[in-house]
Amino acid sequence: MDHSTHNKLVSFIWSIADDCLQDVYVRGKYLFNEIDERSKDGLEELLSVSHMTGVSPRSEKNVTMCMAEDYTGSKTCQKDDLVINIMWAWMGTMGVSDQAGIVSSSYGIFRQRETGAFHPAYLEHLLKTTGYIEHYNRMSTGLHSSRLRFYAHMFFDMELGYPDRAEQERIMCHTETKSTKIKKAITLHQQQIERL
Repeated sequence: MDHSTHNKLVSFIWSIADDCLQDVYVRGKYLFNEIDERSKDGLEELLSVSHMTGVSPRSEKNVTMCMAEDYTGSKTCQKDDLVINIMWAWMGTMGVSDQAGIVSSSYGIFRQRETGAFHPAYLEHLLKTTGYIEHYNRMSTGLHSSRLRFYAHMFFDMELGYPDRAEQERIMCHTETKSTKIKKAITLHQQQIERL
């Protein structure tokens, strides 16, 4: 999926969430704890965080820069932890991990206070919507746009759309249904263009 299509889907999700959530916003500090657990030997799966793909194994990426000789002392995350690259949050570089692993020690890791309070896909999509990206850009501090930082206290002060889990699942089901239709329409249009 290209970046433009991704942004349209994310904006679509935001419009659904905004309509459904209305007054169910809760500050991050009541929903998450910051985690700072460190790897003793650096042998866990090395994870990467991207604004396009969220959290995924670095072995699946074609990344050769910044490879360390030893990952001892890297931060560890668990399945369903929210991982934020504080230096690139203004671009939406964050995601919910679907596995345990290690990430850069400069990333923020946040664990739900109540296990399972958030549907992982709902949380990740919500935090990458236009409204939240604009918030990260407003709140991040630094001398230049490429040096902005979005720290834990900024995340904790944010109001998060927090409907009950069943509503989150309904939102994601609806979103997936609409996304599937959009993807099919895009594929059909691409096929029609190729035939020209």
